[in-house]
Amino acid sequence: MQKKSNILIEAFAVLALALGMTLVLVNSKSASLKPYVDLIISATWLYLPVILLLAKRVSFADLALDKINLVSSLKWFLIASVAVFPVFYLACWLGATKTMGWKFSLEIPDNFWRLALGQLLLAALPEELFFRGYLQARFNQVLGKKWKFLSATFGPGLFVTAALFALAHFAITPAPDRILVFFPALLFGWLREKTDSLLAPTLFHFAANITFLIFQLCLQR
Repeated sequence: MQKKSNILIEAFAVLALALGMTLVLVNSKSASLKPYVDLIISATWLYLPVILLLAKRVSFADLALDKINLVSSLKWFLIASVAVFPVFYLACWLGATKTMGWKFSLEIPDNFWRLALGQLLLAALPEELFFRGYLQARFNQVLGKKWKFLSATFGPGLFVTAALFALAHFAITPAPDRILVFFPALLFGWLREKTDSLLAPTLFHFAANITFLIFQLCLQR
Protein backbone atom coordinates (compact mmCIF):
# COMPACT_ATOMS: atom_id res chain seq x y z
CA MET A 1 0.00 0.00 0.00
CA GLN A 2 1.51 3.31 -1.09
CA LYS A 3 1.79 6.16 1.39
CA LYS A 4 -0.54 9.06 0.68
CA SER A 5 2.40 11.45 0.37
CA ASN A 6 4.00 9.19 -2.24
CA ILE A 7 0.77 9.05 -4.23
CA LEU A 8 0.58 12.86 -4.31
CA ILE A 9 4.22 13.16 -5.38
CA GLU A 10 3.62 10.58 -8.10
CA ALA A 11 0.47 12.32 -9.36
CA PHE A 12 2.06 15.76 -9.60
CA ALA A 13 5.23 14.33 -11.11
CA VAL A 14 3.31 12.52 -13.85
CA LEU A 15 1.28 15.66 -14.57
CA ALA A 16 4.46 17.77 -14.72
CA LEU A 17 6.09 15.26 -17.06
CA ALA A 18 3.10 15.08 -19.41
CA LEU A 19 2.69 18.85 -19.43
CA GLY A 20 6.40 19.41 -19.94
CA MET A 21 6.53 17.03 -22.88
CA THR A 22 3.46 18.72 -24.36
CA LEU A 23 4.98 22.20 -24.10
CA VAL A 24 8.20 21.00 -25.72
CA LEU A 25 6.24 19.48 -28.61
CA VAL A 26 3.92 22.47 -29.03
CA ASN A 27 6.88 24.85 -29.21
CA SER A 28 9.02 22.58 -31.40
CA LYS A 29 10.31 24.19 -34.60
CA SER A 30 10.99 20.84 -36.26
CA ALA A 31 9.24 20.70 -39.64
CA SER A 32 9.52 16.91 -39.78
CA LEU A 33 7.89 16.55 -36.35
CA LYS A 34 5.07 19.06 -36.87
CA PRO A 35 2.61 16.71 -38.68
CA TYR A 36 2.76 14.26 -35.77
CA VAL A 37 2.69 16.66 -32.82
CA ASP A 38 -1.02 16.21 -32.01
CA LEU A 39 -0.71 12.43 -32.18
CA ILE A 40 2.38 12.33 -29.95
CA ILE A 41 0.79 14.67 -27.41
CA SER A 42 -2.37 12.55 -27.26
CA ALA A 43 -0.32 9.39 -26.84
CA THR A 44 1.61 11.03 -24.01
CA TRP A 45 -1.52 11.81 -21.99
CA LEU A 46 -3.07 8.46 -22.85
CA TYR A 47 -0.20 6.06 -22.20
CA LEU A 48 1.95 7.76 -19.57
CA PRO A 49 -0.36 6.93 -16.62
CA VAL A 50 -1.12 3.48 -18.03
CA ILE A 51 2.58 2.61 -18.26
CA LEU A 52 3.15 3.89 -14.74
CA LEU A 53 0.25 1.90 -13.29
CA LEU A 54 1.40 -1.26 -15.04
CA ALA A 55 4.93 -0.74 -13.73
CA LYS A 56 3.68 -0.21 -10.18
CA ARG A 57 1.09 -2.99 -10.49
CA VAL A 58 -1.77 -0.73 -9.46
CA SER A 59 -5.20 -2.22 -10.14
CA PHE A 60 -7.01 -0.54 -13.00
CA ALA A 61 -10.27 -1.31 -11.19
CA ASP A 62 -9.34 1.21 -8.48
CA LEU A 63 -9.13 3.95 -11.10
CA ALA A 64 -12.26 3.06 -13.14
CA LEU A 65 -10.03 2.36 -16.13
CA ASP A 66 -11.46 -1.09 -16.82
CA LYS A 67 -15.17 -0.27 -16.51
CA ILE A 68 -17.74 0.65 -19.16
CA ASN A 69 -21.05 0.56 -17.27
CA LEU A 70 -22.77 1.14 -20.60
CA VAL A 71 -26.38 1.71 -19.55
CA SER A 72 -25.57 4.06 -16.67
CA SER A 73 -22.95 5.91 -18.69
CA LEU A 74 -25.21 6.52 -21.69
CA LYS A 75 -28.11 7.49 -19.42
CA TRP A 76 -26.15 10.15 -17.54
CA PHE A 77 -24.39 11.38 -20.67
CA LEU A 78 -27.80 12.04 -22.23
CA ILE A 79 -29.20 13.64 -19.07
CA ALA A 80 -26.17 15.94 -18.77
CA SER A 81 -26.37 16.84 -22.46
CA VAL A 82 -30.07 17.73 -22.30
CA ALA A 83 -29.58 19.71 -19.09
CA VAL A 84 -26.53 21.69 -20.21
CA PHE A 85 -26.25 22.14 -23.98
CA PRO A 86 -29.59 23.87 -24.80
CA VAL A 87 -29.13 26.47 -22.06
CA PHE A 88 -25.43 26.98 -22.80
CA TYR A 89 -25.83 27.43 -26.55
CA LEU A 90 -28.89 29.64 -26.21
CA ALA A 91 -26.82 31.92 -23.97
CA CYS A 92 -23.90 31.79 -26.42
CA TRP A 93 -26.18 32.56 -29.37
CA LEU A 94 -27.82 35.50 -27.61
CA GLY A 95 -24.45 36.87 -26.53
CA ALA A 96 -22.89 36.54 -29.96
CA THR A 97 -25.82 37.81 -32.06
CA LYS A 98 -27.63 40.26 -29.80
CA THR A 99 -24.77 41.66 -27.75
CA MET A 100 -21.78 41.45 -30.10
CA GLY A 101 -23.69 41.78 -33.35
CA TRP A 102 -22.25 38.69 -35.02
CA LYS A 103 -24.18 36.67 -37.57
CA PHE A 104 -24.93 33.01 -37.04
CA SER A 105 -25.47 30.56 -39.88
CA LEU A 106 -25.75 26.92 -38.95
CA GLU A 107 -23.56 24.81 -41.22
CA ILE A 108 -21.88 21.45 -40.76
CA PRO A 109 -18.27 21.70 -41.96
CA ASP A 110 -17.22 19.49 -44.85
CA ASN A 111 -14.52 17.89 -42.71
CA PHE A 112 -16.96 17.10 -39.87
CA TRP A 113 -16.03 13.43 -39.49
CA ARG A 114 -12.33 14.24 -39.43
CA LEU A 115 -12.94 16.92 -36.80
CA ALA A 116 -15.14 14.57 -34.77
CA LEU A 117 -12.63 11.73 -34.87
CA GLY A 118 -9.84 14.07 -33.86
CA GLN A 119 -11.82 15.51 -30.94
CA LEU A 120 -12.71 12.04 -29.70
CA LEU A 121 -9.40 10.22 -30.07
CA LEU A 122 -6.89 13.06 -29.75
CA ALA A 123 -8.60 15.21 -27.12
CA ALA A 124 -11.50 13.79 -25.12
CA LEU A 125 -10.26 10.22 -24.64
CA PRO A 126 -6.63 10.90 -23.59
CA GLU A 127 -7.60 13.88 -21.43
CA GLU A 128 -10.33 11.97 -19.61
CA LEU A 129 -8.15 8.93 -19.06
CA PHE A 130 -5.39 11.08 -17.62
CA PHE A 131 -7.38 13.58 -15.57
CA ARG A 132 -10.54 11.74 -14.52
CA GLY A 133 -9.23 8.19 -14.81
CA TYR A 134 -5.78 8.56 -13.32
CA LEU A 135 -5.42 11.91 -11.57
CA GLN A 136 -8.84 12.19 -9.94
CA ALA A 137 -8.65 8.59 -8.73
CA ARG A 138 -5.22 9.19 -7.21
CA PHE A 139 -6.47 12.29 -5.39
CA ASN A 140 -9.51 10.32 -4.20
CA GLN A 141 -7.17 7.76 -2.66
CA VAL A 142 -5.42 10.51 -0.71
CA LEU A 143 -8.24 12.96 0.05
CA GLY A 144 -11.18 10.59 0.26
CA LYS A 145 -14.76 11.04 -0.92
CA LYS A 146 -17.00 12.56 1.74
CA TRP A 147 -19.62 14.54 -0.19
CA LYS A 148 -22.66 13.45 -2.16
CA PHE A 149 -24.73 15.08 -4.91
CA LEU A 150 -27.51 13.25 -6.78
CA SER A 151 -26.29 10.01 -5.19
CA ALA A 152 -22.76 10.44 -6.58
CA THR A 153 -20.09 10.37 -3.88
CA PHE A 154 -17.06 12.59 -4.48
CA GLY A 155 -14.39 14.49 -2.63
CA PRO A 156 -11.90 17.36 -2.91
CA GLY A 157 -10.10 15.42 -5.63
CA LEU A 158 -12.82 16.38 -8.09
CA PHE A 159 -12.14 20.09 -7.58
CA VAL A 160 -8.36 19.72 -7.48
CA THR A 161 -8.41 17.76 -10.73
CA ALA A 162 -10.69 20.32 -12.41
CA ALA A 163 -8.36 23.13 -11.33
CA LEU A 164 -5.28 21.31 -12.65
CA PHE A 165 -7.16 20.54 -15.88
CA ALA A 166 -7.81 24.26 -16.35
CA LEU A 167 -4.25 25.25 -15.44
CA ALA A 168 -2.84 22.69 -17.89
CA HIS A 169 -5.00 24.13 -20.68
CA PHE A 170 -3.85 27.64 -19.76
CA ALA A 171 -0.19 26.57 -19.70
CA ILE A 172 -0.47 25.13 -23.19
CA THR A 173 -2.51 28.05 -24.56
CA PRO A 174 -2.03 31.07 -22.27
CA ALA A 175 -5.34 32.82 -22.90
CA PRO A 176 -7.70 33.83 -20.05
CA ASP A 177 -10.67 31.92 -21.50
CA ARG A 178 -8.76 28.64 -21.10
CA ILE A 179 -9.27 28.89 -17.33
CA LEU A 180 -13.02 28.56 -17.95
CA VAL A 181 -12.64 24.86 -18.74
CA PHE A 182 -12.59 24.45 -14.96
CA PHE A 183 -16.39 24.53 -14.99
CA PRO A 184 -17.11 21.76 -17.52
CA ALA A 185 -14.31 19.79 -15.85
CA LEU A 186 -16.41 19.73 -12.68
CA LEU A 187 -19.18 18.01 -14.62
CA PHE A 188 -16.70 15.60 -16.24
CA GLY A 189 -15.48 14.68 -12.79
CA TRP A 190 -18.98 14.28 -11.39
CA LEU A 191 -19.99 12.01 -14.28
CA ARG A 192 -16.96 9.86 -13.59
CA GLU A 193 -18.01 9.43 -9.96
CA LYS A 194 -21.70 8.98 -10.77
CA THR A 195 -21.14 6.19 -13.27
CA ASP A 196 -17.85 4.78 -11.92
CA SER A 197 -16.67 4.81 -15.52
CA LEU A 198 -14.85 7.05 -17.98
CA LEU A 199 -17.37 6.49 -20.77
CA ALA A 200 -19.86 9.20 -19.75
CA PRO A 201 -17.28 11.96 -19.14
CA THR A 202 -15.45 11.05 -22.35
CA LEU A 203 -18.66 11.23 -24.41
CA PHE A 204 -19.73 14.49 -22.79
CA HIS A 205 -16.25 15.98 -23.19
CA PHE A 206 -16.29 15.00 -26.87
CA ALA A 207 -19.80 16.37 -27.39
CA ALA A 208 -18.88 19.65 -25.69
CA ASN A 209 -15.74 20.05 -27.81
CA ILE A 210 -17.27 19.24 -31.18
CA THR A 211 -20.47 21.25 -30.70
CA PHE A 212 -18.55 24.32 -29.49
CA LEU A 213 -16.13 24.02 -32.40
CA ILE A 214 -19.03 23.91 -34.86
CA PHE A 215 -20.75 26.80 -33.09
CA GLN A 216 -17.62 28.92 -33.46
CA LEU A 217 -17.33 28.04 -37.15
CA CYS A 218 -20.92 29.17 -37.70
CA LEU A 219 -20.27 32.69 -36.38
CA GLN A 220 -19.43 35.50 -38.74
CA ARG A 221 -18.48 39.06 -37.84
